[in-house]
Amino acid sequence: MVIHLYTFTYNEMPFLPFWLDYNLGWADRITAFDNGSTDGTVELLASTPRVTVGTFTSEGHPEPEPLRTLRNSVWKASRETADWVVLLDSDEGLYHPAGVRTYLENMQARGVTLIRPCGCEVVSEFFPVMGRPLLEQLDRGVPAGDYSKPVVFRPGAVRDINLTVGCLTHEAKGDIRYRNSSVLMLLHFKRLGWDHYMFRVKQSRERAKTQPNKRAFGHFSRTDEELRAEFEGMLHNSMAFYP
Repeated sequence: MVIHLYTFTYNEMPFLPFWLDYNLGWADRITAFDNGSTDGTVELLASTPRVTVGTFTSEGHPEPEPLRTLRNSVWKASRETADWVVLLDSDEGLYHPAGVRTYLENMQARGVTLIRPCGCEVVSEFFPVMGRPLLEQLDRGVPAGDYSKPVVFRPGAVRDINLTVGCLTHEAKGDIRYRNSSVLMLLHFKRLGWDHYMFRVKQSRERAKTQPNKRAFGHFSRTDEELRAEFEGMLHNSMAFYP
């Protein structure tokens, strides 16, 4: 079985080494499209085995265009070579207690062609360290319906995926045999310690100053106090998802 992962990047350091190490544990190949990174993201991607790097440009934040168009089209290059394709942001990962590959092999045997994983917002007091398995360090989170996105599918069966902005809904065409999964998890690695979270918030705020599509940055327009209260609340309500 062959799995191809597609992602889209913009200044993803320092989490990118963890992201690559984790997702290359189950993906056979990663194709990353970068939107003008200046922090070493492209160089790290290009030097990593089994990773291919492309680029795209956008006037403003990449949502909704051209990122939506890319998500809906780039995976078609895998039709003749991959059994499954996965579309993830560069702060997301798939998880299943028996292993992602084992789960997808089972779904393939059952004839499933499109899967919506169960979204989970990972939250931690600390940023991870290299040298230890990522999910031994980041083992708590809260359910996040907005991250339950239909981004795992068989390219030979799906003719068009037609994802909307944010990938929350789709109008897929082809041989669609749908599975709304409660056991395959889509983990969102954003709140990895308060300092790292605020680093990403400030990065997005700076980018928003010159972007015409500020609507996509609405979350970061809230005050630091509001974000801190949300962060602490998520820590308090988090539960272990890693056995």
